[in-house]
Amino acid sequence: MLALLALDSPATGLNSMVVWAFYLIAILMTALRNDGRLTLFTGMLAILQYGALAAAVFQLVPGPEQLASADYGTVRLSNVLQREVLLAITTAITATVVFRMQRLVELSGNDGLTGLPNRTLLVHRFPSLADGARASGSSLSVCLLDLDYFRRVNDEAGRTAGDRALRHVVNVLRQALDHDDWLVRLGGEEFVLVMPLPTGRAWERMEALRRELAAAPFQPGRDDDPMRLTFSAGIASWPQDGNDLSQLLRRADLRLRRAKLEGRNRVVARDA
Repeated sequence: MLALLALDSPATGLNSMVVWAFYLIAILMTALRNDGRLTLFTGMLAILQYGALAAAVFQLVPGPEQLASADYGTVRLSNVLQREVLLAITTAITATVVFRMQRLVELSGNDGLTGLPNRTLLVHRFPSLADGARASGSSLSVCLLDLDYFRRVNDEAGRTAGDRALRHVVNVLRQALDHDDWLVRLGGEEFVLVMPLPTGRAWERMEALRRELAAAPFQPGRDDDPMRLTFSAGIASWPQDGNDLSQLLRRADLRLRRAKLEGRNRVVARDA
């Protein structure tokens, strides 16, 4: 818009504060995406665009009289530089706020017992995971898993042993995960595993994890008998089963319930 205004009146194109202010609005609006990289990119783009427009006007205008306007004043290099500095300051402040928000989410997004990310961090990060999968043309599977009959661990061995059992489960699963897999604790004995895999390969991975956990019994105490831990799981894939996290979790939960009804210790990836 500034470039179009400058074609008619160079002074209007460079001094129209109403239109120029949308640069500031665009930079500030990036805070809603909570992505500092987007804020920096938008700010740098605004600075380069306005700077390139000003350079073109100063280069192409034949005389200084065309840089003056009764309505918008006279275009001066000092005014252009001041606006460039204001864009840079707005970008820096917005990016700082966004990075601080991201840091707060990171600090509040970890489960204190297992050290895993929690639901808060999952909700915060999933849109960027989906964007990455969309950009690369890959799939994304959300696996909801729940430990079978876990209450008996608390009932028979106590709460402290139950906490150690959860950490045991996490350690076993972590050892078998790939570096692109993302394990999250939703709460209690319920977990989510996000994998950049299509449904079939995600089911194979979950089956391998299920067997891995079943083959690694938990030892409640030195003189106690080992307890065999298993899980049931439901898998939903993006974008076939949903376009956002809530839809995927609902579909995965329905398949998890089916796994429970069919006898537990199994993985369900498709509807009956």
